[in-house]
Amino acid sequence: MWTDSWIAFDCETTGLDERARIVEIAVVRFERGVPVREWTELVCPPDVDWDHIDVRRALEVNKLSPDTLRGRPTFEALLPALAAELSHDVWVAHNAEFDVKMVNQELARLGRPAVAPKLLVCTRNLGSHLNDGPTGNRLFEVAERYGVSQSDAHRAAVDARTSGLILAAMMQAGKLPADDAGLAELGQAAADGWKAKRRAARANTIKM
Repeated sequence: MWTDSWIAFDCETTGLDERARIVEIAVVRFERGVPVREWTELVCPPDVDWDHIDVRRALEVNKLSPDTLRGRPTFEALLPALAAELSHDVWVAHNAEFDVKMVNQELARLGRPAVAPKLLVCTRNLGSHLNDGPTGNRLFEVAERYGVSQSDAHRAAVDARTSGLILAAMMQAGKLPADDAGLAELGQAAADGWKAKRRAARANTIKM
């Protein structure tokens, strides 16, 4: 069952689109809701225009700089270690589709096949789906609702650990089914609900 163990992961990037590159990545392994191992690396992608306004803004959010990344390994160099860390059936992240997309964009640049776990769990989608109150669904907001403390946000290890702890808190609160199929079904309902909320928000914006 997924409740036995999972990995939580997070990518910090130079942006949000197909040109974005990973500059930090972390994987935290959980056993029965407790973090037991943490792997994190800074990444120095080649051929990045560090002076581009979008890149500068992203690095400001991530609290990183070109000088910090200079000399760090490339994604390709880290790939064997990353593959070992991601060798698990259950992956957890906040806005999980984005993080998986970023990893697969990097793999595509190297001519490698895309990866996906048997069960991908998004704490943003679940947080929204289970939210009966007025607060939002950003990582710190969902963490606060579930009593998870977070410091130094927008760094990969902290964000990965926080999303994993949120899932553990949801599990301990009895909010989630214990079987893989049940969690997958709930996760799909949560993803559909999130997309519907986003469509409604965009429609309201257009009307205004």
